[in-house]
Amino acid sequence: MVDEVTLLPDLSAGLYRAMGKVPGVRVVDHVRDAAGREDVGLAFKGAPKGYGWGFDSSGLVHRGTTDAALMEVGVTDKTGEVPVGSS
Repeated sequence: MVDEVTLLPDLSAGLYRAMGKVPGVRVVDHVRDAAGREDVGLAFKGAPKGYGWGFDSSGLVHRGTTDAALMEVGVTDKTGEVPVGSS
């Protein structure tokens, strides 16, 4: 749902905290993203067994899912531009 959206960190953390209160969504302590990083996560009723979203436990920054890992996130003003500092 929000895998492809970049929000300000505080707004993002608040959104994920609120999602943990939605019926059918539960907070789990050990979710491993596709890069192998283990974090706090959200699991969803009806999702494949073991699937979840992972978040850095200190700031609730979304780091990926069990199927994908967000290694670097950047923002630009226009489609096709490369974020400053990216290679």
